[in-house]
Amino acid sequence: MPVSKTKPKFPRVYFSNLRKMCSLSRSELAQKLNVSASMIDRYENGSCDFQSNKLTVLFSDLSELCGVPVSEIIRYESDYQNRAIEYQNKLGSQKSDFPSITSQKQLNSILIITSKISLSELPDKMRRFAEARLLYPTWSIKQIAEHLELNITQVYQYIFKINKLAQQIAKENDECQ
Repeated sequence: MPVSKTKPKFPRVYFSNLRKMCSLSRSELAQKLNVSASMIDRYENGSCDFQSNKLTVLFSDLSELCGVPVSEIIRYESDYQNRAIEYQNKLGSQKSDFPSITSQKQLNSILIITSKISLSELPDKMRRFAEARLLYPTWSIKQIAEHLELNITQVYQYIFKINKLAQQIAKENDECQ
């Protein structure tokens, strides 16, 4: 089933992160959830949505498998959907594409960082990138680079640093639990 362009999408990056947190490949997760590996692949790359009844079962199974409370998965989904609606309302009649999977990954990394520290604690240009990505989630890297008056290579360096910091924070959180 193709993904609807008019409704916000499930944050596939969160689904992917949960799978990776459990140290599972797509095929291993598919086997444990009793679905095809291609279904997991299509879901993570955004080419399909699960039906709501299947999504409920998936949340429950994923919760048990990864040790993440269903309430957290649902809360994250709900927060994400609310932000999607807010972004679409802000854009109004403008083109209202939802953030790409790449942008969603960047947003997720920024959210992981802000769960532990304030963005103001980041170095200036990295903080400016994070703020721009939060404000303009549908913008391309080129648009953000132009907005921040940086070259694309610099922006990619900040993305790499943000992803690395988010991974470090996620790893520390895993060790604490």
